[in-house]
Parts: sequence; structure tokens; C-alpha cells
Amino acid sequence: MDSYVAYNLWGFFVSVLLLIIFIYFFVRLYYSPRRDKAAFITALSTGIVFIFLIDYITYGWTSYPPLASLGISQLTEEKYNLILLVIKSIMAIAIVLLFFRWYKLKNSAANTGSVK
Repeated sequence: MDSYVAYNLWGFFVSVLLLIIFIYFFVRLYYSPRRDKAAFITALSTGIVFIFLIDYITYGWTSYPPLASLGISQLTEEKYNLILLVIKSIMAIAIVLLFFRWYKLKNSAANTGSVK
């Protein structure tokens, strides 16, 4: 089947913006030698909001069965849901990495006696 997916423009725009903000703060925090509480909270909140928002983006699904006879594998709803699951899993792993990095910097600051 030939399939097209149409998204709610504002929901899609907000989710892309949240993703860009999360990636920026994730990279900034992961490669920073010090703890930045505001950046950590921003990255954590945008990541969690993105994970929940991606489920609520309204989309429309249209399939055109006459074009299915071409034999080309098309995007189905199951494949689409799998793609969303992979994106959410990657975000969850990135959030866990942020917690790990935050904990590691906290312990290294406590062991050296310096406040960072």
C-alpha cells in the first residue's frame, strides 16, 4: 500500500524543538567537566516531556491500495509504532546516561572535596 502520514503541525514543531533542546543540553552536559544543575534539569525535563509528547501528536493515516500492486514495501502503522518506540527508547537511554554522568561527577566532587 502507498501510505502517507500527516501530522499536527504545532505538535510536530514542538516535539522537534524539544528534541533539539535535549540534544544540545545532553552534549553540553556529557562533555562538561563540571556539574551544571540548570542544564541538567533542562535536559531532563525536555527529554521526559518529549517522550510523553510523542505519543500525543495527532497524525492522520492514508493508504492507497491501488498502488500496492507495485510490490514496494510501504510504511505501515506497525512499522510507524516501532519507529516511535525506538525513538523513545533512545531518549530513555540518553536520560539514564545523563543520570549516570551526574552521579559520577557528584562522586568525583565529593572525593576531591571540591564543590563544582
